[in-house]
Amino acid sequence: MEEQQTIALAVRQLLALLRRWAWLVVLCAALGAGLAYGVSRRSAPVYEATAVLLVHEGQKPTGPDYDAVLVSERLVTTYAELLRGGPVLTEVAARLGLKDAGALGRMVDVQPVRDTQLLRLRVRHSSAEMAARLANTVCQVFIEQNARRQAARLTSAMEAVASQMNSLQKAMSDTEAQIEKVRGTQPTDSAELARLEAVLSQHRTNYSSLLQSYEELSMARASGGETISVIEPATQPGTPVAPRPVLNAVAAGLLGVVLAAGAALLSEHLNDTISSARDVARAVRLPTLATIGSWGARDGPEGPLMALRPGAQEGEGYRLLRAAVSAVLPATGRVGRVLLITSPMPCEGKTTTLANLGLALAQSGKRVVLVDANLRNPGLHRVFGLPQEPGLGTLLGAGEHELRSGALRETMVPGLKVLAAGQLPQSVAEVLDRPEMGALLRGLRSEADYVLVDSPAVLGLSDAAILAESADAVLLVVEARMTRLEALAHAVASLQPAGKRLLGVVLNRGTPPCSDAYYPGRRPASVSGDVGATKGVRGLVARWRRRREGPLQRPKDPNSGAAGGPAPGGPLPSRAAEGEQPSHRGQ
Repeated sequence: MEEQQTIALAVRQLLALLRRWAWLVVLCAALGAGLAYGVSRRSAPVYEATAVLLVHEGQKPTGPDYDAVLVSERLVTTYAELLRGGPVLTEVAARLGLKDAGALGRMVDVQPVRDTQLLRLRVRHSSAEMAARLANTVCQVFIEQNARRQAARLTSAMEAVASQMNSLQKAMSDTEAQIEKVRGTQPTDSAELARLEAVLSQHRTNYSSLLQSYEELSMARASGGETISVIEPATQPGTPVAPRPVLNAVAAGLLGVVLAAGAALLSEHLNDTISSARDVARAVRLPTLATIGSWGARDGPEGPLMALRPGAQEGEGYRLLRAAVSAVLPATGRVGRVLLITSPMPCEGKTTTLANLGLALAQSGKRVVLVDANLRNPGLHRVFGLPQEPGLGTLLGAGEHELRSGALRETMVPGLKVLAAGQLPQSVAEVLDRPEMGALLRGLRSEADYVLVDSPAVLGLSDAAILAESADAVLLVVEARMTRLEALAHAVASLQPAGKRLLGVVLNRGTPPCSDAYYPGRRPASVSGDVGATKGVRGLVARWRRRREGPLQRPKDPNSGAAGGPAPGGPLPSRAAEGEQPSHRGQ
């Protein structure tokens, strides 16, 4: 069972990988196929002419010799090399008026036919007629050169045999003379006479052997000795063998797919960003409390999704986060819980997460206060359409330990209040580290079941670590396929000295592990609409665009004033005076 689950998980991961990189695979395949087809169509045609040659030995008068057949088979490989040799190609180039014999060598290919005495010679040329002429001329030149070599070899051998025969003839004449002399002086049965007759017999035997060899060499020279002949001359081809536009396009397309797949796998292997709860657990061993799908890119200015679109599928992630926070950090009913929400780097969605989590808790009957402690780049007041002042910075700057009247603003959602950033101080860290900050948070505990504090990013600043000392727990928000594992690990290490409990991680702009069966006709935005949900180049472009866009201003609806309510997709109304229009993306 466990093995089946592992296989199923691997298949899902592979399908997710293919979905993320399908654009690259299709692009590389299309580019490769299109380029190969275009180049092939523009390339000059290449024709191939083929000639077949037979290598064999001259036959003896008594019939074919088996050894000669074996020698012919061994000669096939030798002749294949000689056919491509410089002497043959140089003479062919001279006969046909070609200037470059080296280029001719690149046109000629000779291959032995396995287990035969055949050679197949192929010549490729842009002209069909010239290809056939070249193939036949190469065969003809080689046969002529080979015949001259064989004739010269046989002639030299015959001359050597003739010289030996002349020497034996002289030796036989001398021996015969000695025999005649011995016969006149000694008896016929003398030992010397017998010896001389034996020597004469041996000379005659050797002479007969040499004479036979001479006759065989003479016959071999007359028949050509070792021969090679053309059994299938080359003919002019009718169709080119190259290029093949369709075949080349298919091959190039497949190569593009392989290269794209390799690049995708390499990118995935080298990629060190967080894309799933498993990555979070591997990096910091913290649970992922919820995965939030992307929706801000389609809805314009980011009011709380839970209020703008209560039935949105993407809002289910905030409900899951609400359930997780309520379980691990339950409200006691007497003293409110302070939860610090931050992120390793800016622009990872912590402000948007805080606003929607607060609204989700308020909808479940809890009293919630949202505190904008990001005194460097505040944005919570824009989410709810509230004025920035008075607020936290105003109270801390004045050294006040208690909430000033009008600083804590109610919204149209029962139980949800907001403490904006207020006046921004010059030295943020020193202001947040004052005793007044802790006193204000203690005062807010009596006002709510949950106090959610928005802070700047952890890395590079001490603000989050200072605020964590006054909080009951810390929640980290990371952006899928954008936050690096190292950044998350450093953020956790920076918060641990504060001694506060790290509840877990919220994976923003991720792929929620939910089924679309509960939302007919809908697809998660992280699959269909979020350009930032991809890795590599598209992810970098998404980050650049988000930082370049900055605050977004929604144009006023001329009919909104008469209706007395918010325009669709606009900020959540408050019971305070109207302030700035919502424009801030999740920070």
